[in-house]
Amino acid sequence: MKPYGWVGGVVLLGFLPYAALVGVLRRATRGWSPLAGWLVSDLVPVLAALAAVFAYERSSRGGSWQASAIRLGLGRPRWQVLASGFVAGLPAWLALLAAMLRPGADAAPGRHVVLTIIRVVLAQALLEELVFRGLLFRRLVDQLPLQRAAVLSAVAFGLSHVGNLVGKGLSRQSLVEVGIQVFLTTVLALAPIRLVYNGAGLLWGACIWHLMIDTAIFFPGVTPDGSSALVLVFGTLLTLPASWVAARTLLRGQARG
Repeated sequence: MKPYGWVGGVVLLGFLPYAALVGVLRRATRGWSPLAGWLVSDLVPVLAALAAVFAYERSSRGGSWQASAIRLGLGRPRWQVLASGFVAGLPAWLALLAAMLRPGADAAPGRHVVLTIIRVVLAQALLEELVFRGLLFRRLVDQLPLQRAAVLSAVAFGLSHVGNLVGKGLSRQSLVEVGIQVFLTTVLALAPIRLVYNGAGLLWGACIWHLMIDTAIFFPGVTPDGSSALVLVFGTLLTLPASWVAARTLLRGQARG
C-alpha cells in the first residue's frame, strides 16, 4: 500500500470510527456509575481495538503472535529506551505537580484516579502508540525519508482526534476545542517518533512518554481554571525538546537500521 493509502486507511477506516464509537458510548453511559460506564465506553472498545491491531499485523505479515508483537515494537525493552521515555515525559509531570500544588487545588476521588490512569495506559499509551508509531510510522518509514514519514504520521495522529467531536457534539466551542487538540497532538506526535526511531523501533519509551503526557492532561481535579491548563499545556510542549535530549543522550547509536 502507498504511503497516503496507509494514512487514509489508519485515520478514516481505523481510528476515527473507533474514536467515534467511544464518543457515542460515553454519551450513552452518562449517568451510569463510574465503573460501569468506564467498562462499556472505554475498556471494551480498547481491548477490541488492541486485538484488531495484532490480528491485522499477523494476517498481513504472518508469523506467530509473539513475532507480530515484536514487529509492532513490543520487543524486550532496554533500560535506555525506558529511561528515554521518562526523561521525555518529565516536563509534563512537573507541570502536573505545579498544578496540584496551586492554592485551592482539589483532591480527586481515588476510584476516578485509578480508572483514569488505566484508561490512559490502555487507550492512549498503548493503543495509540501501536497504531500510529508501531503500525503506521513503521510502514511509512519503510517507503519514505524519515522527515516525511514523521510529518505524515504526526498529521495522521492529529487528525484522528477529530473523532472527539462525537463525544462533544457540534458547536462553536467544541470545534475550537477539537481544532486546538488536532494542532497540539500533531506537534506533540514528533516526540514519540523521535523516541521510536532512535530506540530501534521499540515502543516502550514512547508508551512511557504518552502515559506521562496523558496522566498530566487527564488527571482528575487539577485543571479547574485557565492558568492551570496553560501550565499543563506548556509542560507537555516542553516534552518535545526533552525527547530530543533523551534521544541524543540515551539512544545514541541505537537508531532504526
